[in-house]
Amino acid sequence: MKQFSAIFLAGLMGFSMGATLPRRAADRPNASPNATSAAFRDGLHLGKLDGQSGRSPHVSIGRWSNEADRALFAVGYEAGYRNSLAGVTE
Repeated sequence: MKQFSAIFLAGLMGFSMGATLPRRAADRPNASPNATSAAFRDGLHLGKLDGQSGRSPHVSIGRWSNEADRALFAVGYEAGYRNSLAGVTE
């Protein structure tokens, strides 16, 4: 019976720890559905840096090898650039 109690307690602790983890980006109300894509996040970051530095936009899609990633990079870059000019912080 003590072994069952220990297993139950360990399971309960694991469940409670999992419930306190941050929510996924897709669960946030203002999150983009592309927020989990590495290409999108890369574009978002580089667009933000270019916008904050006052550089003109330059979408370097050649960083990604397939068309889907290139498109996500471009969308992320434009969002990051636009948000940095508008003063939006994420």
